[in-house]
Amino acid sequence: MEILLAKIICIFIFIIVTTTGCFIPYLIGIYGKKHESQNENKIKNILSNLNCFGSGFIFSIIMFHLLPETIFVVTEHDDMKIFNSYDKEIKILYIFFFVFIGFCMQLALEYVLPTDRHICCVLHENENVIPDENYINKLVKTNDNSHNIEMHNVIINEAQYLHACESHNIAKKNSWEFLQVLTMQSFFLTISLAIHSFIEGMVVGTSDQVNYVFINSFCILSHKWIAGITVSISLNQNNLSNSLKTILLIIFIISSPMGIVLGYLVQAAGEKVTCIINAISIGTLLFIGCEILLNEINEKFSRKVRFTKWVSFCFSCIIAFSIICFMAHFSPHTH
Repeated sequence: MEILLAKIICIFIFIIVTTTGCFIPYLIGIYGKKHESQNENKIKNILSNLNCFGSGFIFSIIMFHLLPETIFVVTEHDDMKIFNSYDKEIKILYIFFFVFIGFCMQLALEYVLPTDRHICCVLHENENVIPDENYINKLVKTNDNSHNIEMHNVIINEAQYLHACESHNIAKKNSWEFLQVLTMQSFFLTISLAIHSFIEGMVVGTSDQVNYVFINSFCILSHKWIAGITVSISLNQNNLSNSLKTILLIIFIISSPMGIVLGYLVQAAGEKVTCIINAISIGTLLFIGCEILLNEINEKFSRKVRFTKWVSFCFSCIIAFSIICFMAHFSPHTH
């Protein structure tokens, strides 16, 4: 009864946090109108560091709890059969195969299935243009590392073209096709994050102890509000109707609670199904954690800013590791 109550509480917390994340862009927009760009960089830095902090919790819940726990359950149950095999080493290998499936599934949802046309290509019909003299002079002037560059006798090879989006004097066209591509990108982004949230919810739903229900929920919620911000901004930048935007937001908001419910039902089906679901969830979480961290670290900031983000990531990992060790010591798992 206690674990059921804990999961019900987490369902409401997920709904509140995700909904709040979806409204943050609107609130920041109002705040930004009053303060213009005065605090814009400060807000971006805070959100960026929180993003890295959240990715650290994701890595921690994978490496220090979900993966060891899944392998432990598979190896301890000698009567558990996966793909007609009772061998422990083979079963562990199958678990990593399901992790691979989860990773590839999330990769496909975010980078393969969405439209493969870049927005600038849609705007300019993939045109190539010959660079004009003003554009070349602009490049020369902005190159601080260039010395004694003489452009007077340079002959431009007209066979070499710049992409249309690199030219400084371009007329926008095909706006309708641009909106269509942007709409498809927003749709796939929302659906992929909803599926990911659903699988994350199943991680909470399959947890068999109250402590780990809240630990898993906290690790997931540490980045859930940021996903809500991403979805909200994406949906507000296209020509979707308000009713469709509302439907997509509702789907995203309730995806994690639905995953918790299904995970709770799946848990009753036995340890085997739970281990497979957890393995797939580990793969998706691993992809999301890598993507969040690499996108933030790879931004063109100073070394000091990148170091701060790295410290945020490591600090969150240490905190999560300490919490998991504390829980394992005072409330060990029983299977």
